[in-house]
Amino acid sequence: MDWQLIAVILTIAAAIAYLARSAFLAWTGTGKGCGSSCGQCKTAAPEETAADARRIRLPQVTVKD
Repeated sequence: MDWQLIAVILTIAAAIAYLARSAFLAWTGTGKGCGSSCGQCKTAAPEETAADARRIRLPQVTVKD
């Protein structure tokens, strides 16, 4: 077998393993993210500082044609 063919097969196998792992973790619910009862969603948003007030918010930035 040519070394390039082996490299391609290994790359495809790694991609399939990655997709299978991602699907498995999504379907089984590993407890990461929302719904994990960590309490982060219940905490209030931090207060806006003077530096935050100077920033341009995303909805204010528009592209004119």
